[in-house]
Amino acid sequence: MPAFVISYDLYRGDLTDYEQLISVLERSGAVRATESTWYFYSATWTAVQVAQHLRKFMHKDDSLTVDAMLVGPEHCSYGLSQEALVWKSRHVRPPQASANKK
Repeated sequence: MPAFVISYDLYRGDLTDYEQLISVLERSGAVRATESTWYFYSATWTAVQVAQHLRKFMHKDDSLTVDAMLVGPEHCSYGLSQEALVWKSRHVRPPQASANKK
């Protein structure tokens, strides 16, 4: 299974409404990349399963996307925490050059 990027917009305005969402993400081993973006790895869950689980802790008007994180030869990050950078280096690898390439 791939690593995932989880991103959301929370429209309720009261962050206490989302304490359980944040707690679920933290307990699952997800790492916060930005205010509303998290990195998550699961050996068993699909993007659909992750999204369906997280929606339980959100309001119906909130938005959520869970995408497989596939990093090609070009990618760049600025201002991420050391924790997020370490997570990325452990779970996301650029594709290897083909050994048969001439």
